[in-house]
Amino acid sequence: MTRTNMLYFTKQEIGQRGHSFCLLRSCRGVCRNETIAHLRRFLARVSGVLIRGIPKPLFWGYLMGKKHRKQKTKKHSLGNGFIYPAISKLITLLKYFNMVEGFKLLARKLAGENQMLAINYSRIAVDLFILLKWLFVLVLWIFKISNPFLVFLVWYLLSSNLFTYFYYHIWSNDILLDKHFEMHRLKRRFTTLMLAISYTVFGFAYLYAVPFSDEFIWKSGEPTFLSSLWFSISNSLTGSYEQVLPNTALGSSIAMIQLVMMFVFLTIIIGGAIPQFGQSMEKDN
Repeated sequence: MTRTNMLYFTKQEIGQRGHSFCLLRSCRGVCRNETIAHLRRFLARVSGVLIRGIPKPLFWGYLMGKKHRKQKTKKHSLGNGFIYPAISKLITLLKYFNMVEGFKLLARKLAGENQMLAINYSRIAVDLFILLKWLFVLVLWIFKISNPFLVFLVWYLLSSNLFTYFYYHIWSNDILLDKHFEMHRLKRRFTTLMLAISYTVFGFAYLYAVPFSDEFIWKSGEPTFLSSLWFSISNSLTGSYEQVLPNTALGSSIAMIQLVMMFVFLTIIIGGAIPQFGQSMEKDN
């Protein structure tokens, strides 16, 4: 192996960069695998840096490109101020406290390396989670269970219900890609939207009827399934239902929280979904 067949960095470049790299161009009379092994050992002894066959122009071009990308990212970050990046970090962090993500992770583990199977399993896991949280509230309501921990869990499910739909249908970057707006995807989103709204109405009806029934005045004397459900629907649509009225500040606060959640569902989310459906129809036509 002659030195004419090697491309070396100059000594000046070695002094400036602190590293030495070389690329083997051709070898005659020596097996390629053995040559690469000798070359790597030589480089390890000289500079302690082991390269994997990156040519000098491509190597420095990659470094300059990486530096440019960092500067561009920093520029965009500064252009967004500090409130939006902080909120973005917070929303991304809250995603990992969502129980449905655990179901999806388990489904992907069961699917293994098959990407299509992982997607199908994830969707099944989401449907299973939706079914379980409905059954959970229904059982609590039937047996009139008002355990503080279980009530807290209902509040968590109601909050994560809103957050999940907001994140995957408004905040996620994938939602901005036109290729994702297929007809079946939009129909599935509409279905999950209706289920999310219905679960919010159903969950608050349970809260009105069982754990916080003393915070309201019931004209019928005691909370019933129909009266609490009808009050929850009326409150969601900003309607009046005189058969049930808040009696304390806590009762008014609970009703106000439901109203805010439904405001997010019915205005921001639906308002953002309608133009996307129209774009998909135009694309199909």
